[in-house]
Amino acid sequence: MFDPASIQDPQQRKAYAWIPGAEAFLRCHLKGDLADSLIKYWIEFEFHLGFPQGRPSEVDWWMKRGRDYTKLPGVPLAAKFAADWEPWYKSLQPPGPRRESKKFPLPQGELAGHADWSNLKKGGTNGIFIVLATLAFWVAGVRTQEDADRHENAVGDVLWVLRSMLASMRIEKRKPGDGDDNDGLMGRASRRTRVHK
Repeated sequence: MFDPASIQDPQQRKAYAWIPGAEAFLRCHLKGDLADSLIKYWIEFEFHLGFPQGRPSEVDWWMKRGRDYTKLPGVPLAAKFAADWEPWYKSLQPPGPRRESKKFPLPQGELAGHADWSNLKKGGTNGIFIVLATLAFWVAGVRTQEDADRHENAVGDVLWVLRSMLASMRIEKRKPGDGDDNDGLMGRASRRTRVHK
């Protein structure tokens, strides 16, 4: 059985923590040498993929309560939320400079070849929407201009990601002047994040 306690890095240990339960579930239902090999190779496969950083705990809190849009998790300190959010978000990026960046905001240059957006190019309530929902949670903890700037950088980066994914999906963009000013379907968003006092 896989034991995450053998992992030195606490963030990686947290990211691997789901494996023992999943492995026990599989071993309960899949029996024999072939199944043992399957499970062994699956665990190795997960290691080679590189585990995403654990998402902020506020996401789990909200999901366990039925994703109620009227009951959002409390984010008392935006800086702490950002410190949890940024490594998680970075781990969802395509392999390369964005994932390897040591600072935030992430580089937004051209991506080599066809970027692998598979960690983010997912629809539905478990897809990219979760990233957008975290931005909504985060804004509740904004207290200072520094918090607001950090949040705005994150919103801008997620917007860049969405535009990049849409471009990679070869969705035809409208020409300038026919109603699309590149501010999205809902019009121009506020440039600044509100500071809550």
